[in-house]
Amino acid sequence: MCMSGPDELKTHAMYDHYKGGKYMVLVVGHESTNVRTPGRVVVYVSLKYAQVKCRDYDEFVEMVKWPDGKMAPRFKLVEK
Repeated sequence: MCMSGPDELKTHAMYDHYKGGKYMVLVVGHESTNVRTPGRVVVYVSLKYAQVKCRDYDEFVEMVKWPDGKMAPRFKLVEK
């Protein structure tokens, strides 16, 4: 699954992290503290620790090596 665009990231959906853990994406927002280098951020919550977190969009969808050795997005959508 390629997750390169904002429409491909589903809000209120569960994602697996490559190091373990399940997370729910709440919203994709626009970083506003530096208008010269605007970017998107993903706001999500850890389902294990109930902590709200924020990460750069590009880092959220970045391809990384999973424990099985395959390259996949850092967070993968949990398919039902």
